Amino acid sequence: MAVQTDKPPSIVRRFLVAYGADQAATTAIYLTLAWAVIRSGSPAWAMALLIASPSVVKVVVMASVGGALADRHGPTQTARATVLLRMVVLGCLLLALQLGSVLALFVGALTYGLVDGVHEPALRAVSTVLKKEQRGLQGSLDVVGRIGRLGAGPLVGLLISWLGAPAAIASTIAVLALTLAALPQVKPPPRAPSDASLRSLFSESWEAWQRAATAPEVRFILVVFACANILLTPPVIAGLPLLTDVRTWPALALGLLSAGYQGGSLAGAVIAQRKGDSVHRVYLVSLLSLIPAAASVASLAWLSWWPGAVAVLFVAGVSSGLGPALLGGELKEQTPPEMQGRTQGVLATINIGVGPLGYALLAALAGWTPVPWAVAAFGVALLMVTPVLLRTAPGP
Repeated sequence: MAVQTDKPPSIVRRFLVAYGADQAATTAIYLTLAWAVIRSGSPAWAMALLIASPSVVKVVVMASVGGALADRHGPTQTARATVLLRMVVLGCLLLALQLGSVLALFVGALTYGLVDGVHEPALRAVSTVLKKEQRGLQGSLDVVGRIGRLGAGPLVGLLISWLGAPAAIASTIAVLALTLAALPQVKPPPRAPSDASLRSLFSESWEAWQRAATAPEVRFILVVFACANILLTPPVIAGLPLLTDVRTWPALALGLLSAGYQGGSLAGAVIAQRKGDSVHRVYLVSLLSLIPAAASVASLAWLSWWPGAVAVLFVAGVSSGLGPALLGGELKEQTPPEMQGRTQGVLATINIGVGPLGYALLAALAGWTPVPWAVAAFGVALLMVTPVLLRTAPGP
């Protein structure tokens, strides 16, 4: 239930530019903040708190009022306002770095997390006011988003190495200015006036969580995302460095393993971009795409030749790029226009919130059994869960 009339392709292209720039800026901001904290000379516990604080605040805001604000004021209007606020906060962080104030850095990081918690669900929902069919567009968003995130890391590292963290922040502000310029201005769908109180915002957010628990299609999509994030993300993000260590593979291997998975994810998103809108049995195709990913992760227990592992992870990446794009687009199509921001807030909260559970499980398994088997166990678990999800999938 997205927009009833498609906007011109030029407007959609502008949004894709804005989205890619925004994802690059987000990656740059968190990397630069982490570097600035590490270089601050604070105790280890304080550094961990400083690095984690914006992400924690962001999740709390997304789970509570972030999406509701986007729905009240319109996703494009909210996204534009929060991009501008992020630029202001980054300017304050730049000043804090110049002053060398750890306290100011901490307050700036918390404020940035607060603004980002409103910004992310709003930006995710912008596509729903641009186009009726969302699956192909979601694939396009995943493509430009991945390119932006992949490109931001090396560029931030070079800027910090050559000119320091303030230059990296100043460059990020410029990228956000590009985001603001490219973001289209589209009127939000009409909605009834709402009480302006914070209590009303919480109540509206709770409606989205209730719908997530009771609407069969929405509940199913969110469960699939949760399972995939618990069982696929930890063995790739944390498992690959552990595997590289126990297999005594070279450092180059670790980089190529990650590149293989990321390259496959990008290829999967491209497939969704080109074919997503023509897929009729979305749930079936999305779930079947989990099987190659799960089998690839499970096979890592037997692979001792790292080039073979790179090829296997490319296959896993293709599956991981295709399924989420299809389901993410389908979720938008299943959501009423007046609830897009809140639903995207629920999705983002679940995606981030279940992560620690998967990492804790991997840590426990790695302490109890050899690392290759611990990593492979996640793939086996996903292979076992997929038939259950297939049997409970709603619709055709």
